[in-house]
Amino acid sequence: MRSGFDKTLALALSLSALSPVMAFMPTDDAEPANLNKPAAEAGLTLRQVSSLAGKAAGIAVLSADGARVSALSGKLSSPTKADAKTIALGFANSKLGRARFEAIDSQTSEGVTHVRLVQKVEGLEVFGPDLTVHIDGDGTINMVNGTAIENTTPVNTAKLDAQAASTAAARALGDGKIETPARVLFPAADGLRHAWKLELTSPGASWVTVVDAQDGSILMASNQVRHITGTGSIYQMDPLHGAPSNEPLLNLKGNGLLHGSFVDVRNEDNDRAKADDHKFIYEPDNTHFDESMVYFHLDKVHAYFKSLGFSDLDKPIVATVHVGDRFDNAYFDPRSGSLSFGDGGNRLNDLSKDATVAYHEYGHAVTNAIVGMMFGGEGGGMHEGYSDYFAGTITDDPVIGGYAGQRLPSGNIRNMDNTLHYPEDSGSEPHKAGRIWGGACWDVRKALGPEVTDKIVHQSRFYIPKWGPKFADAYQGILKADQKLYGGSHAAKVTEIFTKRGIAKGVSEMALRDVLRQANFQDLGAKAGVR
Repeated sequence: MRSGFDKTLALALSLSALSPVMAFMPTDDAEPANLNKPAAEAGLTLRQVSSLAGKAAGIAVLSADGARVSALSGKLSSPTKADAKTIALGFANSKLGRARFEAIDSQTSEGVTHVRLVQKVEGLEVFGPDLTVHIDGDGTINMVNGTAIENTTPVNTAKLDAQAASTAAARALGDGKIETPARVLFPAADGLRHAWKLELTSPGASWVTVVDAQDGSILMASNQVRHITGTGSIYQMDPLHGAPSNEPLLNLKGNGLLHGSFVDVRNEDNDRAKADDHKFIYEPDNTHFDESMVYFHLDKVHAYFKSLGFSDLDKPIVATVHVGDRFDNAYFDPRSGSLSFGDGGNRLNDLSKDATVAYHEYGHAVTNAIVGMMFGGEGGGMHEGYSDYFAGTITDDPVIGGYAGQRLPSGNIRNMDNTLHYPEDSGSEPHKAGRIWGGACWDVRKALGPEVTDKIVHQSRFYIPKWGPKFADAYQGILKADQKLYGGSHAAKVTEIFTKRGIAKGVSEMALRDVLRQANFQDLGAKAGVR
């Protein structure tokens, strides 16, 4: 039963008018960036890391202005037999000033446990920023990155109730169903603000918005649906690469439906495909062909990520074909964890019949399971670039959407075999930025081969902060993954490639002992009244 705050609003939004954060095809509209207020800078202050002086060895990755630490890397603690969450909380709550944390997630991959923490103040969660502590098998902390708010005194007063906050969100975002709001603290640029976090859903959109609890202004609004231009009988890749063939459909549950251990396919236009003999054989113009096609390729991409040691999506992901009317897109919705594929018909061809669309979209689900949707910064571009990279590496082809985008001037949706440079070619639209990140990862693949590159690119996502991530953070993640998997033997080539792309040029490192010495100097100066 839904709460009293669930409500359907009056205005209708068509799918074509939505502007999702991550679309396979960029739309003409943009997320209402004008609603978003300036937020706190990502990273840690020098004062917050000053207590590590003399107790840790390694490097500190600095922000562009040198004022904040985006990551600490090295031997940050001694070995211990304590469990990972205890280690992470002990470090964060004792080393980062007055900040207090709670563990919300823990993942272990390739012998390293990654514990994500959120900050709490007066019992309220600080929305957005998180801190991740990366712990080796012997209990040693090898890296800490993310954000912790230093000044924890709220700068406003909570005056609005949940109903008033819901009304404010509806006024700003229009049609949708609002779930029960939750009280949070929002890290605005001027300090922590009492706020309400709300989730508003409408066809093709899944908004997370934060409303100021004092004046009802929108502090943040982000559409979390992840879009993409959108096997039995299947195409091995798409209609441009050969005639359909009948291939094994693995992991079916045996209920006569395209419902398996890892994929559950639906049809928006018709009853779902039913075959008691489990033979889903159709001609390409049959409505159920797309169901078979999507099932085959989603099961295939799940097996691929399973081969990399990723098992967090070992459950059926719901995928719906024939979504909308001549809908030129497909999307991943992080709230429901589902995928949707349109038929195309305007600029694009049928999205369900292009395997790269399925691979790309599932890639969003994997990235979301690891690091979430990443608020602010360059997270949108990374989400798109990662999805493009893994779609391309599975097909061994840098072209994404070669069939779906056949009628476009470029003849495809995107091509990772490019020379785009950061930051001037990134733009403000995630897909444009994604071409740079996907292209850089593809360059690494050309240099190191898919076996090595797939592993380090996959593992790099565990090292990305959720709040305000930059390409530089993911680049550091690739270096860290290479260090843990291959002893850093590929670091020079990776750095060369990311420098050529312009991504590594904005990364500065300093010996951790020197940063801590500087931090302590500033702290002593502040205590003495020096500014």
